[in-house]
Amino acid sequence: MPNLNFINANILDTTQEDVFNLTFTDAPAATNQFNLKQNVSNLHQHQQQDLTTAQLLRASLQQQLSLLTTSTNDENSLENNHTVSSIQKSQQLQQNQHQQQNQQSQQTQHLQQQLSQQQRLQQQHQLVKQPTFQQQRDIQEQKISDYAFNCLTEYDFCVLDHFQGSQKSLNLLNEVQKIINSQRFEDGRLMASNQDSLSVRGDKIFWLGDLNMTPCIMQLIQKMARIIFKFNERLSNVCIRSHSKPMLACYPGSGAGYMRHVDNSNQDGRLITCLYYLNKDWNAKVDGGMLRLHPSIKHEKVDVEPLLDRLLLFWSDCRNPHEVLPSFKNRYAITVWYFDTEEREQAKLKLQGC
Repeated sequence: MPNLNFINANILDTTQEDVFNLTFTDAPAATNQFNLKQNVSNLHQHQQQDLTTAQLLRASLQQQLSLLTTSTNDENSLENNHTVSSIQKSQQLQQNQHQQQNQQSQQTQHLQQQLSQQQRLQQQHQLVKQPTFQQQRDIQEQKISDYAFNCLTEYDFCVLDHFQGSQKSLNLLNEVQKIINSQRFEDGRLMASNQDSLSVRGDKIFWLGDLNMTPCIMQLIQKMARIIFKFNERLSNVCIRSHSKPMLACYPGSGAGYMRHVDNSNQDGRLITCLYYLNKDWNAKVDGGMLRLHPSIKHEKVDVEPLLDRLLLFWSDCRNPHEVLPSFKNRYAITVWYFDTEEREQAKLKLQGC
């Protein structure tokens, strides 16, 4: 009897119809044929079951694979969504930070503008409330100029005390003392007069120029000029543009004086006489040396003591005849004359014989 266990492999390649068409010549062969058919049928059933199982397994695997793919896709989608969401959040955060920075920058700029405006207002307030030294000086000198011009208009003369201040006047006096000790003074002379000058004036004079000008005397001359030149704003038919060199005069304490006279008696251009006195601790009752004015307006004499840091102004023409009373103590003064520009030019032409 053939061993069927060894032909199963071949039967797998044979169709069922071919198997049933096989013929056998003997009974055992028929039995064997039946058994073979039965085995083939069982085998076929097993194959079908295996195929079904394999299909089910395949379907299950495909389903699992689909679920796994779906899950992976979902995870990837979630990941992508999470990534997109993170990017969006980052962008939103950056945008918010940028907006905050812009707002802070705008606020800072606004505060800086307010601060700058406040500082400008404070500076303007300080300028108005606390003027600079030059502004203070200009304001003060304008007041002095107005006062002096009003006095000249009303009385023909003006007296200004403490003109430079105590310390400046003492410094100026020290400089003058050095000049007196080092320079050679000459006798004062008379202009356009045949009289003996010594019988008319007993002062000694020294003209101050660029070579012997001292700092304190220069400050004095500059301040006088600023005040006098402001008169041009109120003078109608006269213009003041220049002045003479400063003349330092000393009246010896031997009773020297100056007889009554007029500075500008022949239209030489002198308009205003300025006398600055340098006599410390002067006592007119003992020392004498007062300047006596005879102003045309008052028709009475006016005595002015030559006190330290006093400035005397008066018209230089016939409106103010004046004299220096005898001095019994050395008496010092600096004199500057301010010119009527037109009259001064005419006087120069006349002197040149034109």
